Amino acid sequence: MKNIKFGVVILFVLGILVSGTAGWAAETPANIELTMIGAYARGAPSGWYMEKFIERVEERSGGHLTIRWVGGPEVIEPADQAEAVMRGIINMAAGVFSYYGDILPGAEAFDMTDYSPSELRENGGQ
Repeated sequence: MKNIKFGVVILFVLGILVSGTAGWAAETPANIELTMIGAYARGAPSGWYMEKFIERVEERSGGHLTIRWVGGPEVIEPADQAEAVMRGIINMAAGVFSYYGDILPGAEAFDMTDYSPSELRENGGQ
């Protein structure tokens, strides 16, 4: 489960960087809305962490950063979501690493550990 959560966070960050919205922070606009798509449909048992992520982002930003979840595989097939981010159609995608191996080399390595990245840093990867 930790690997799934970490993978989703990585994909969110990748989506922000690839879509060019990372530069918005320097402009300090009053409100920013990002669009997100997921590998799972809204309300699916596997997608609860995306809803929690959206809540936390909006809470921690004081409402200045909102994420609009446009849907899941019913909107864009999971295997095509990364390309949609790269083309600027959406800002962020949350999915499993197996869909992004050709775009994000080494992504599968995150599934090869039972530890979170912070736990790996603590013990030096042992």
